[in-house]
Amino acid sequence: GGTPADSGSTISFYFRGWLANGRLFQERPASSGQPLSELLGQGRLIPGWDEGIRGMRVGGRRRLIVPPALGYGFTSRTSIPAGSVLVFEV
Repeated sequence: GGTPADSGSTISFYFRGWLANGRLFQERPASSGQPLSELLGQGRLIPGWDEGIRGMRVGGRRRLIVPPALGYGFTSRTSIPAGSVLVFEV
């Protein structure tokens, strides 16, 4: 229920993120206690999240499959190789 998330909404969430090969690279499970909070559509999240989270409602769940162009592109991160497809459960 509730109002759908849109650009400018503050969202609170738990998530798990995997590389396409199944390797978990980051997570914030519900068992960790406090969810993360972020502003949607303001460039604070990767573009795949800004697009993929839009329209979600409180309590919703989604699986996002994020191509490199909407993720971290062709720049390596600590645990994410350049050009990676990312899979998130939010």
